[in-house]
Amino acid sequence: MLKSTPQELNIERWFSDDEPTWIVGKRRKPPQTAAEAMAQSKRLCKTLHRLSTEAGIGLAAKLAGCAPENRCQSGACPVCIRAAQRWFVASAAPVLAEVSKTSGICCVSIIPANFDDDGKPQIIGSVRAAIRQILTVFRQAGIRFHLGGLDISYNEVEGDKNDRKYKRCVHIWGFLRADELRATESFLRRAFYRTEMARRTFMSKAFDGNPAGIAYVLKNAFVRRMRLSPDENRSGRFNTRDKGLLASQKAILALRLDKIGLSVRLLSIGVEIELFRTLKLKPDASCRNG
Repeated sequence: MLKSTPQELNIERWFSDDEPTWIVGKRRKPPQTAAEAMAQSKRLCKTLHRLSTEAGIGLAAKLAGCAPENRCQSGACPVCIRAAQRWFVASAAPVLAEVSKTSGICCVSIIPANFDDDGKPQIIGSVRAAIRQILTVFRQAGIRFHLGGLDISYNEVEGDKNDRKYKRCVHIWGFLRADELRATESFLRRAFYRTEMARRTFMSKAFDGNPAGIAYVLKNAFVRRMRLSPDENRSGRFNTRDKGLLASQKAILALRLDKIGLSVRLLSIGVEIELFRTLKLKPDASCRNG
C-alpha cells in the first residue's frame, strides 16, 4: 500500500478530476474521470471473482480496498493507473520542454521481438524480457534520453472469425531526442525487426506537445488486435482492428500487471523517476549526444 504522510507530497490530488486535462482521440473526449475509473475497478473485481481462484479473489480484495490515504498502487488498479497517468502528464511535460530547448522531441512506438526455436522472429509477451531488449538496443545505439512506458495488447495469431487465438504482445510508447533519433534511426529499425504478427515494429513522428501523447505512456485501456484479411480490408492488405479485451484476458492481464507493479511500466534513460514523487532529468541528459 502507498500511504501518504504530512511530510510527503499530497498524492491524493492526482486521484481527483482537477488539472491536468487533455483531449482524447478523434472524438475529442475528455480523459477518464475518477468516477469512471472507480466503475472500471468494480467491473474488474467482478471479473476476477468469476475466475474462482485464490489469486483472482485476492487481487479483487486488494483493488476493492484501494482508498484515500491507503492507495494499493497495483499495476492492475484502474484508479491508481489513472492517478499515475495524471501525475506523469504533469511531471513529464516540463522535462520534455527542457529537452526540446536543445533538440526537438519525437514520439516512438516500438514492438520488440526475439527468435523462437526455429529461428523465426516473434513478438515478446514478457514485460521484463521486453524491457531488457529495449534497454540493450538503446545502449548499443548510444541513446542517452528516453522517457516512455509499456503497453500490452493481445494480438491475434491464428484462427478464423469463430475461433480466434491471441498472444500477449508488449510494446513501447515513448519520447526520444530528435537529434539522437536521426543519428540512430537506421540502427534502431534494423534492431527491432519485423515479425509475421507485427510488421510495423518501429514508428516515429515529431511530438507536437499534445499532453494526450504523454498520457498514452500510461494508458488504462488495453485492447486485442484482430487481423483483417485482404478481403475484409479496403486497402487489400492485412491490417488490424482494435477491440476490447475478453473477460478472461482482462483477468489474466490484471494478475500479471499486479505482479510486475505499476512503476515497472515506466521505462526511462537519463531520467530519475520515483512514482508520484520525482521525475527529473539526470545530469547531461538534456545535452547533445557526443
